[in-house]
Amino acid sequence: QLYRQSSISSSPSPHRFQATAFRIARRILAGSGPAVPRTLASPGPSAHVAAMFRIAWMIGSISAFLGVAAGAFGAHALKARVDPEMLLVYETGVRYQLIHAIALLAVGLAAARFPAGKWSIPVGLFVAGTVLFSGSLYALALSGMRWLGAVTPLGGVCFLLGWLAVTWIALRIEP
Repeated sequence: QLYRQSSISSSPSPHRFQATAFRIARRILAGSGPAVPRTLASPGPSAHVAAMFRIAWMIGSISAFLGVAAGAFGAHALKARVDPEMLLVYETGVRYQLIHAIALLAVGLAAARFPAGKWSIPVGLFVAGTVLFSGSLYALALSGMRWLGAVTPLGGVCFLLGWLAVTWIALRIEP
């Protein structure tokens, strides 16, 4: 009774939010409807723009899915099996993977909105950074082989170059 009268009960249900998110995602992937950026919804979008949008969104959403799964695995299965220091290493890999999964989604939207940019460069660098940085941290935490830590900075450099590429492209966009 008290729950029904509280202000929390008037907020939208998680199921309604989820249904809306799925509906928007379906429209984006189908290439129709108001959820699609204008460049893709216009008649005859260039094949490159549509492909870049879809590639960035597919890789970004798969990376986000895997990042959430890795985080859940770390929180539940690894907590009792690895020492706290290695758990922090693992969590750092998860955090950077999720951050750059969202960045891939943003780059996909930017590619649709500003098709003149070379958006494949930051996409490739973010993917390489995720594999090298997060992948090496996952392997280090799970195996304990310290030499894998030498690979991690290469992934960090890929992330940094990816962000510089986004900045470079943004500076070249005509207002």
